Amino acid sequence: MIKDKNGDKQINTQYECWLSWLGIWWFLLCCSIMLNIKFWIVVFGVILKLFNWTITSIPTVHAVLSNMNNNNNNNNSKATFQLVLLQRLTHFDSTVNQTWNQSFTICDLHHQKGGAVVIYIQSYDSPTVPNCTYSGLLSEISKQLNAVVVTFVPRFFGFNKPTGSKSVDNLKYLSVEEVLADLAHLVYSLRSKYPDSSKTVLIGTAHAGNLAIWFRLKYPHLCDGAIASGAPLQTTLGFGQLVDSIFERLNNIRPNCARALQDAFAQLAFLFQERNFPRIKLHFKFCTKKLPEKYALFQQLVEVLFIHDVIIYDDAELIQRICTVMTNDELSSPLQRLATLIKSECLWSTGDEIADQFKQANWSDLNILQNDRQWIYLQCTEYGKFYTVSEKISSLSETLFKQHYLDVFCKNVFQLSDEMVLKNIARSNFEYGGQFVEIDNVFFIYSNSDPRKWLGKNDFTNPSSTTAALGRMLYGLHPFEEFYHALQKPQLMRLLEEINQAVRRCRPFVGVMAENLFKNIRKETVRAKEKLLESFGKADRTVDEVFDENASNFVKQQKNAERLQRELRNYITCMKALAQASRGYYEAVREVYDPEWTGSDHVRAISHSIELLWDEFCEKLIDQALNPLNSYCSQFVDLKGKIAKRGRKLVDYDSARHSYESVVGNGKKPDDVKVQKAQQELAVAKKLYDDINSELSEELPVLYDGRYTFFINNLQSMFSAESNFHCDSAKLLTEIRDVITPKFNGMLFLCIIGDLFNFISVSHSLNHTDNLSSRSSLLNRSTTPAAEVNNEDASLTSDDSKVLPNSPAVKKTTTLKDTRGDSDENNPFANETDESPKSTPVTENGNVKENNGETVKASSTTVQDVLYKVRASHRYTAEDTDELSFEAGEVISVVPYENPEDQDEGWLMGVLEATGQRGVFPVNFTKPL
Repeated sequence: MIKDKNGDKQINTQYECWLSWLGIWWFLLCCSIMLNIKFWIVVFGVILKLFNWTITSIPTVHAVLSNMNNNNNNNNSKATFQLVLLQRLTHFDSTVNQTWNQSFTICDLHHQKGGAVVIYIQSYDSPTVPNCTYSGLLSEISKQLNAVVVTFVPRFFGFNKPTGSKSVDNLKYLSVEEVLADLAHLVYSLRSKYPDSSKTVLIGTAHAGNLAIWFRLKYPHLCDGAIASGAPLQTTLGFGQLVDSIFERLNNIRPNCARALQDAFAQLAFLFQERNFPRIKLHFKFCTKKLPEKYALFQQLVEVLFIHDVIIYDDAELIQRICTVMTNDELSSPLQRLATLIKSECLWSTGDEIADQFKQANWSDLNILQNDRQWIYLQCTEYGKFYTVSEKISSLSETLFKQHYLDVFCKNVFQLSDEMVLKNIARSNFEYGGQFVEIDNVFFIYSNSDPRKWLGKNDFTNPSSTTAALGRMLYGLHPFEEFYHALQKPQLMRLLEEINQAVRRCRPFVGVMAENLFKNIRKETVRAKEKLLESFGKADRTVDEVFDENASNFVKQQKNAERLQRELRNYITCMKALAQASRGYYEAVREVYDPEWTGSDHVRAISHSIELLWDEFCEKLIDQALNPLNSYCSQFVDLKGKIAKRGRKLVDYDSARHSYESVVGNGKKPDDVKVQKAQQELAVAKKLYDDINSELSEELPVLYDGRYTFFINNLQSMFSAESNFHCDSAKLLTEIRDVITPKFNGMLFLCIIGDLFNFISVSHSLNHTDNLSSRSSLLNRSTTPAAEVNNEDASLTSDDSKVLPNSPAVKKTTTLKDTRGDSDENNPFANETDESPKSTPVTENGNVKENNGETVKASSTTVQDVLYKVRASHRYTAEDTDELSFEAGEVISVVPYENPEDQDEGWLMGVLEATGQRGVFPVNFTKPL
């Protein structure tokens, strides 16, 4: 159903059709009364009614355009008409009967009978061309071809609203395949109005150029040729070359400007590395008070500075303004100049805040009117090409930049997994050929300043060819300048002449399409017949056992590699979750650990280093393990297609061989036409089969034998990255464990938050040593001198034993159980009930030195109240009588002060195990055991 939007009248021929058929039915009914055949008249009436429904259900484009032209003839004028065409919501699911009205415009300013139909595809990133007031290439082509110009806007863009909202469930009807089907429906309808049209030519810029090329590729019988300007045919996840090319252009214009931008990005990245968020907030204006995220901020900076105007229109005025500010010496730093450029912009702090702006799915929302949500959906499902900043420009990781887009937009907004996005992007290249697409009757245009040239087609054939993919690189021109400027430059005038010649050489492909279709049907029929005969045993099949073994190995290799790929992705996902949990934990640690506590700055620095270590580990897993594995698995798709093709060529060869044997067996002479034809077909089929069979016979064994080298290198990279990560983590955790010594109940003690298993292992080792030392002292007590017993006990006391300060000269005797201490239950001496030995005075040369320097009598008891032990890391000489002197490597037992108020910060009370001397010592000269 088509409506005229310029007037209030709705044009519809359904009513007139009903009147015509009603008259016929009434006439036949009158005849049937006389002939008494009412039954057949009723049946015929039902058939007519169904036929009438079928006719009126076809979009009445012809009727509308006829009425439009009648109005034009009456007014003796031509103008632009805004029309709508009834389209199906989906062209590929017959169970969905919902329809919608697609808007399009027709301009017949230069149209004459027999002229061409030029369809200009308007896309999201294409320059807007006003209706019938355009200049440049589109105007000149329409004049040269006497063409009517139709402006086509894809579904979900502009005024085309197929559904009530832009929810994820509705956006599933937005795809390149559906847009091409809409365009095919429009072209088919227009041909009913313009049957004498010489040619149908599609024109598009940027991604609309992709649509023009792909339409020519998929519907060659509806399109005689296409012109694409700046078409980025290759789909890829990230498009770092885009920003690189902008910096290259800035460097060519003003080198100091490009360097200043690079310095600004580097300074900003350094502030993020140092977690200096106050200074970042001082430079930039944020919409919320949350801490900014690095990649979210860089994404917005790139989009605000470059993406739209600089990339699409190569805005020289904008570039000049950027360079004027970035080279202003009155501003102190490059970062301050960058902040001045976007001072008026309110930036979002986190990726979640950015994602929330695109979760709004109503048509009235701002982002929907700007076509942002649906464009990002296409990027996640088919196009890719997220704007990243490469490592050439800043110290940012382009891999993590890509992951930022995947997490913020594809996963958060549209609930699409990373694996699904990567498969969709790869499928687009596989289905349409990417930048290596093989196509004819297409003219490619690229500007040397357009970054899209890196993803476009660059292997053009001979311009004199009649069905070639032609192309031209324009130097010194802005992107799309040929479309929105008059063709006054010599380059553009030569370009117009080349395009006119190419369009004139385009030939209709309806006959070629029908011929190819007939050949394909014939091939499939012959193959089906041959397979059926082979299954029934009526025909023999060529068997190649070597190839079958190679194919079996290939299937097994593909299955194993894809499983490893899948599990590695799951592993990396878990590592990312652990990294996020670790970041949250250490943020809590920094909040808990007060700034006035010992080593506060050191603790904060180490915790930040641990967070960076997690990020680096995840990045290495992706770069060194997952990406090579993805590339390795991608070759299976091509080889699998080749194997399937080899199977088809084998069936063709067997069929040709059987046909030849049948003709020869019928007694035909060798010079008979049928024999020669069968022999020729057999030779062609055998050559095609042998070529692809020999090619696969070489590739499959090489691929299978090379699996060892690849997997060994891949696993080594994986385990090396993990090993380095754990080693570096252990060092940082040990360092933060040694730094943290918070105060509690007036004493200093070591708070271990590092390697728990190492702590348990050390404790177990010390307890085991205590058991052995206790048993040794028990066996030798009767024969060992008192001084030796005292020294042996003092050196082998466990962490659970106690040391009494200022011990008197003579102490009480200890039992065997006291001597052993808290030994474990496996100690064979634990249940002994021997009587306690008599007390024996313990002396060092007959005496013990106390901390006041006097000599007193010592007892044979073990040192008690030991908090923990430390080892001297440096030599220290006492400067006062109550201090200890020790050499590096000596062990000191830390004991509590008699009066906790006497303790000074940074000093501990201890007993030197080598001499038994008691005194204070500086903490920073020792390390805990």
